[in-house]
Amino acid sequence: MKGASLLLLPAILLLGAAGCAPNADDGVDEAAVAKEQEPFVTAAKAAGGEWDRLSAEDQKLFLDKARGNLNAAKQMVAFMGSRVNPGAKAKP
Repeated sequence: MKGASLLLLPAILLLGAAGCAPNADDGVDEAAVAKEQEPFVTAAKAAGGEWDRLSAEDQKLFLDKARGNLNAAKQMVAFMGSRVNPGAKAKP
């Protein structure tokens, strides 16, 4: 049993690393993503990253995007409004 697991280890490592290429073409169109996020970023920046400063319409927009999760919606507003600096660990 131990010998079989040792033989499988290189295969697992090789196959696991194959999908982690930093420049892999994942099919995501960055321009389309930016266009989709534009109304969220605009609203969050106008509110200074603060949930309470958003209009009711913008709050609903964020809540819909966060699937009704209020904490997630507030975090999106804070990050998109540049109130929170994700730090060096969040950079690729």
